[in-house]
Amino acid sequence: MLENLIPYLFIGAYLLSTLIIEIIGYRSQKNTPEDYFLADRKISSIVLFFTLIATNFSAFAFLGLSGAGYRIGISYYPMIGFGTALVGITFYFIGYKVWLLGKEQGLITPSELIENRLPSQPLKLLFLAVMVIFTIKKSFISNNRNC
Repeated sequence: MLENLIPYLFIGAYLLSTLIIEIIGYRSQKNTPEDYFLADRKISSIVLFFTLIATNFSAFAFLGLSGAGYRIGISYYPMIGFGTALVGITFYFIGYKVWLLGKEQGLITPSELIENRLPSQPLKLLFLAVMVIFTIKKSFISNNRNC
């Protein structure tokens, strides 16, 4: 009888712990766009690193790297390393400067950055449209793989 109850206790403890974390997060929020979209600019480097790596791996999966690795063999997998290194190098040379500029100017979105650096409303709207179109396209394709 007790053996059947143990999985439910673990699930209950997990759900209770996530509820506690949620309540703590809710009470500490500031209800500003900067807090919502950028986590109040307080994300640590390690959290950002793992977020970028997960995004990078998602892109590789979307582009079919796992299938290519299966077809070609293990020698194809250094492509992941090159892509990850490229992300790291890009953020080393560009990311910190963009972060400083965004923090200094109060920028939240990439289109705001474009408008700040190149004061052109049409360019900002074009950049915004391209980002929205490709985000929707990628979301639609990755959510409908089995169709």
